[in-house]
Amino acid sequence: MKKYLPLLALLLNSCSLQPPTQPDWDAGRSALLVAERWEFKGRMAVKIDDPVKADEQSGGQVSVNWRQNDLVSRIRLSGPLGAGAWELVWSPDQVTASDAKGERSIRYSGPAAAEDFMRSELGWVFPADNIRYWVRGLPAPSGEAAEQFAEDGSLALIRQQDWEVSYDRYKDFAGLLLPTKLTITGRGVRLRLVISRWELDTPAE
Repeated sequence: MKKYLPLLALLLNSCSLQPPTQPDWDAGRSALLVAERWEFKGRMAVKIDDPVKADEQSGGQVSVNWRQNDLVSRIRLSGPLGAGAWELVWSPDQVTASDAKGERSIRYSGPAAAEDFMRSELGWVFPADNIRYWVRGLPAPSGEAAEQFAEDGSLALIRQQDWEVSYDRYKDFAGLLLPTKLTITGRGVRLRLVISRWELDTPAE
């Protein structure tokens, strides 16, 4: 019996080092998908590649407060980009944007309304329709996505629609593992998002 003890110890140690199984991650995703109301606060660093002048980049940082209520998003951006603060109320096919001083209120319509606002008013692309899924660690339902997982079973990368989303850090919020640091890269833009607070309303079981 003694000669089998080292082998038994090796097997037990190997089992203890196994990463979380994929169904555990899927269970957390199911809870995130049914949450109709959620909010996060954080900061986003934006770097924009200038397509005209090689090696030239521009960008800055903004504070982000995103509140989601079913299909309606209320996004507040404040900082150097866009010369102040903007609040966007985004419902399907329509965005109404107001500046912090109440001096401007503009409306964009169409399936790419949020992206049109960002491009026209701020000069950079913001994949709003997809990012509301990506920030929760979910692929957007609008198209095929390739995913990569880390050794501990957590999501490490999403590639979808010419964008790449890499996840660097997670934190437990009310029993759910949510991203707190991620980078979104594509179409000449790199967005680094650090989230300081998450709030979610999940249906009672």
